[in-house]
Amino acid sequence: ERVNFVMLNVDNPKWAEEVSEYRVDGIPHWEYLSSRGQAKGFVVGNLPREILDANASALAEDLDLPYAREMRSASSVSERAEATQDQGAQRQAAGGTMPRDHG
Repeated sequence: ERVNFVMLNVDNPKWAEEVSEYRVDGIPHWEYLSSRGQAKGFVVGNLPREILDANASALAEDLDLPYAREMRSASSVSERAEATQDQGAQRQAAGGTMPRDHG
């Protein structure tokens, strides 16, 4: 298999959607996509060639990337609200305090 490399200028508003979608917050940002266009992971920063080569080889063979962070989804606002309500019930049951309370 082949691996294609595409460079985007993050300062160009034309790519704002991609910059937001892949949460680009550092340069260089290497986003690894499968041949089906699914995110497999990413790395950020000036990395040794060996790391980039190992990730590219694994990507070409459709293997897990040895040196990459995985994309994680964030919880929704409604999930967060439900968790906060659950914590309130736990706080009452524990006598008004929780281990992560500050104060």
